Amino acid sequence: MKKIRLIYALILVFTLQFATAQNYVVTSVAKQGATYLQVAENSLTFSQSAGEQTVAVTTNLEFQFESDADWCTVAKDGSSLKISVTENNDGEDRSTLVTLKSKDGHAQVIEVNQLVPPTFAVISDVHLGSSTGEGAMVKVPRALKNLTSQKKL
Repeated sequence: MKKIRLIYALILVFTLQFATAQNYVVTSVAKQGATYLQVAENSLTFSQSAGEQTVAVTTNLEFQFESDADWCTVAKDGSSLKISVTENNDGEDRSTLVTLKSKDGHAQVIEVNQLVPPTFAVISDVHLGSSTGEGAMVKVPRALKNLTSQKKL
């Protein structure tokens, strides 16, 4: 009985040694002649100022691309796309889609966002009286109108 257990133990150790010595990597393999269109990033974020970012495109197809907004332009640069945005002076966040399409129906979409940092105004050290007789009822609304006329808060 001890010999059989010893043999089973040796078989088990021998089998485990070969099973753990090999590293298997599972990958997806496309069929020969298959087409593909992939982008490295599906979403880009820009600050308020003008800027440019590059997105790698992996494909074996010819494709067209377009942006839905005039403030966002796209240009092909080898196997990448250069996506540029103009400065955002609107005071609000904005977003658009860049679409890549091939003739055989493959498509990819990149969401482009341009974020504006929040702005706020502060009124402090308020001296409401004046020698001309204007008080708080005149000066505070005038100050608020002046602040809000500059840009969105």
